[in-house]
Amino acid sequence: MRAFEINRSESGGEFPLSNIFIGLEDSEVVQSIFGGKEQAAEILRSLRVRLDDSAEYMYVNDADGTVVVRGEYLRSANKRILYLDIVHELVHVRQYREGRDLFDSKFSYVQRPTELEAYKITLDEARKMGMTEDEIEDYLYVEWISKKEHRQLARTLGVNGQRPRQRKPTT
Repeated sequence: MRAFEINRSESGGEFPLSNIFIGLEDSEVVQSIFGGKEQAAEILRSLRVRLDDSAEYMYVNDADGTVVVRGEYLRSANKRILYLDIVHELVHVRQYREGRDLFDSKFSYVQRPTELEAYKITLDEARKMGMTEDEIEDYLYVEWISKKEHRQLARTLGVNGQRPRQRKPTT
């Protein structure tokens, strides 16, 4: 994450990913997601980011593989959280490129194989960055899952936070 920077000045439109999220090609976890440094650099060069204020936070459009980010979230979120979110979404980009169903309705969000894989890789990176289990458990808490689902997701991913969770504020 040392070389990672965020261009927070754009307000809308579509951009090359590297114009918004700078330095990802140097991230070991990003390189591992795409099978090596050269492959990661090539994929990152071709990826697009669309700033769209109808998005909750960030997701991969399953029609074209574009990363969609809420502009206000991009401008206001903590750098470490944005880094983890883009790592998570880059796992989904790889899954999309492999032809996997990112939003398979046979599974709930907290049981969906594509989500569990993306979270596992992201949480491994969070631990390498020195985040505590409580911080990681907070990271997992999002508005579209219940407290029970949050506990299930944390257990499934081996997160062992010890304090009561608070919901993330909606941006």
